[in-house]
Amino acid sequence: MSDRPDFPQHDLLKAFHKSTDAQYLFSALLESAPDAMLIVDEHGTILLANSQTEKLFGYSRDELIGQTVEKLMPSRFRGAHTKHRGEFFSIPRLRPMGAGPDLYGLRRDGSEFPVEISLNPIAIEGGVLVTSSIRDISDRKRAEQELRRAYDELDQRVLQRTTALEQATDELRQSEERFRLLVEGVNDYAIFMLNPEGLVVSWNAGAERIYGFTAEEASGSSLSRFHPPEDLHADTPQYALEQAAATGRFEEENWRVRKDGQRFRASSVTTALRDDRGNLRGFPDYPRRDGKAGTGAPVAPRAEVRDRRPPGRGRGPRVQQFGDGHSRIQLPHYRPRSGRRQTAPLRGGSP
Repeated sequence: MSDRPDFPQHDLLKAFHKSTDAQYLFSALLESAPDAMLIVDEHGTILLANSQTEKLFGYSRDELIGQTVEKLMPSRFRGAHTKHRGEFFSIPRLRPMGAGPDLYGLRRDGSEFPVEISLNPIAIEGGVLVTSSIRDISDRKRAEQELRRAYDELDQRVLQRTTALEQATDELRQSEERFRLLVEGVNDYAIFMLNPEGLVVSWNAGAERIYGFTAEEASGSSLSRFHPPEDLHADTPQYALEQAAATGRFEEENWRVRKDGQRFRASSVTTALRDDRGNLRGFPDYPRRDGKAGTGAPVAPRAEVRDRRPPGRGRGPRVQQFGDGHSRIQLPHYRPRSGRRQTAPLRGGSP
């Protein structure tokens, strides 16, 4: 404790000098604190300091006591702090850690470090003293900076990924638009897509021209809607999908039915579309009209065929195997009204 005559002797300090017990108790309280502790008066003069203050700032107690608290902060903060100190003492109030602005401490060696300070006013006879707790938050600030840097890097990566995704999405949209224009520009072929259940999910302009159904009318329809009744009895549409799912591709020549009821001969290729995991995603179907519309029932080509339908399916279409590994379907024989048997050639075949 300073014995300088110009050093203010508050009643608390006088009592502190006179009472050994009070001196011991007060010192024990200051020394037990984990943070640097100071007691200052309204002029900012340091009256008491604990050992943690010595460790944190590098000054001995004798060097600190009697000095203003601004000695422990960088010069750029001192003018503003003097003003803030006057405002605080005009209306003393508890200020917890972190409630004030960002502050920095100044060590004896001239190094700076970030601090948090709590203020607790103590009313005494003739005035107010303030207990100040000072905590070094250098480690926390470094962690916050690292976290902020990590967040900035993450934001940058997310931005890059988002930009790349937007570009990929735009390229995909353009690709889909080109594909749509390409498909819709095909008029000789009906190109439509069936989902795994065999229902129409896409329908091009060629399909609309050949079948007479608009895309809205065809959407959700099963493949059987475009086959004649005898094919439905023989379960031909479902069989074609089963064969495409089993072998990857199925070719057939048979009769198809337009919206107005007219029949026409068509060559059709049905393929199975699978994703990277092998899951069935649908069936692209490519029927092509071979000839003029007619009203008769389908006739069989001259190829000798072998019935490969599973037992119990009844007398339906038969499948002819070709050397290229693909299959073509042959429909049941049909005798026209003239009584003379006719044949319908397979695609590329001759009667």
